[in-house]
Amino acid sequence: MITYEYLREWQRSAYARWILSNCNGIVVGCTGSGKSMVGMYCIQEKNVNTLIVVPTIALMNQWVDELNKNLELSDIGKLGDNNRKICPITVAVINSIRESDLSYFEMIILDEVHRYASIENIKPLLGNEFKYKLGLTATLKRSDGQHNKLEELIGPVVYEYMTKDAVNEGVLSRFEIVNVGVELDDLEKIKYDKYTQTIERFSFPGMFQVVYNQGHPKWHEAVAAVRATTYRKGIISNAKAKIEALTAILRDNFGKKVIIFNETIKMAEKEKKVLEKLGYEVEIYHSKLKDQKAINRFRSGEVNILISVKSLNEGLDVKDVDVGIRVAGTNQDRDTIQRLGRSLRVVEGKDCAKYYQIYCKDTIEQWQIVKNTNIIKSASDNLIWR
Repeated sequence: MITYEYLREWQRSAYARWILSNCNGIVVGCTGSGKSMVGMYCIQEKNVNTLIVVPTIALMNQWVDELNKNLELSDIGKLGDNNRKICPITVAVINSIRESDLSYFEMIILDEVHRYASIENIKPLLGNEFKYKLGLTATLKRSDGQHNKLEELIGPVVYEYMTKDAVNEGVLSRFEIVNVGVELDDLEKIKYDKYTQTIERFSFPGMFQVVYNQGHPKWHEAVAAVRATTYRKGIISNAKAKIEALTAILRDNFGKKVIIFNETIKMAEKEKKVLEKLGYEVEIYHSKLKDQKAINRFRSGEVNILISVKSLNEGLDVKDVDVGIRVAGTNQDRDTIQRLGRSLRVVEGKDCAKYYQIYCKDTIEQWQIVKNTNIIKSASDNLIWR
């Protein structure tokens, strides 16, 4: 059982606002602030058949563990990863229920709700009716504007709890941003400039859409520009100097618990090999790995360094992290906020978390880092440029 007194003040307020919105709405809360607790309290108080929708198998298992721990349920259903068990409280991976009849459930909770605006993932909302609806996310806004559709189907944003508030109230730890600029080597610079010239010569508004229309008069130009964009991003993401910067940061933070964020499995595996040669014990986690052995070893403290490829951006709860290091990423606000939140959990003995952003100077990535830093700036004044 979850008592009302056990909830944090913001969680009580979020629950109250959801009730006032006829139990239909979205709660936006920064990563690590305890959104799932709000969801579990809603389940407890409404006491109706409830479906919890998640984007990944790992999150399904995490929700089951949290429900067992906090609500002491005797049986929990699972839909996904070859599980087809339905109970009054059931956790489902989105790709397992897109075409399903969900009329058994009166309430639906959509964790990482921003993920369900696509044509496929929105099907459970379009094809079923629920008396109560709750969306949970740290980052509702989507670049395609489809978050507006989610609000139409689920209900409005009833409560927002931002990183700045969480840090000020001691829900998340204080943190420091350290931006580390590196140089491309000569060969990388030649390739980068070559791809940039192709992009500047052939890019035009809407070129990504034109790629899917071979009959378009500018199809060849669009394909050339999109390919050059991908290749240029690869040069930046896999720059040799980033490995050197990464190892220097790890030396400065020896013995601390570290998550390293990447965009590609290739770079992550390269980092793992380099770090293991230097004597570090490292685990790696990405979407192609079905089990959670790496995360479990990291959580238990068997290893202090976990290399991730996108998979840890959302949802997975890894509490006692001291340092986050972005080796490569996107310019999406969501990725920045989610990754930062992985290292801000309050743990006894942790004074201040650090989040490093490694970027290539004099490239488009430098602009991305400025953008990312401005996003984070609203949550802290502890910014260091290096």
